[in-house]
Amino acid sequence: MLRDADGAVLVSDAFEVWLWHCHPEKGERTRIIARFRHVFALLRAFGPAIGTSHVDRIEGEENIREVRVGHRTGAYRAFFGLAARGSVLLVAHGEVKKCDRFAPAVYRLAAERVAEAVERYAREGSDRDA
Repeated sequence: MLRDADGAVLVSDAFEVWLWHCHPEKGERTRIIARFRHVFALLRAFGPAIGTSHVDRIEGEENIREVRVGHRTGAYRAFFGLAARGSVLLVAHGEVKKCDRFAPAVYRLAAERVAEAVERYAREGSDRDA
């Protein structure tokens, strides 16, 4: 895991790779990344209760939420969970939504990756890579 500047939002290597390849055009990708950074800054400052325009819970999942970033080419999502009694956000998976809903398999994969990241954080702490 990579430590974010303030340490409250940790991003998995898999998510970071996805983010740096989320759009084929560099300029568009840069705008999408900037929007994610903005929401991550809000999360650091105010926690996951910043509102459904930026963050929402995934229905039917206990510890998984999504960061919402809109762009003209799709709805970009980062899936995360909470660790260390809710004080650390672990971003573990990303997807682009081009229709109304993700397939259930997308949510299952996101839930698995978030659960793995939360378990790894609990086991190893923030000093080690995910």
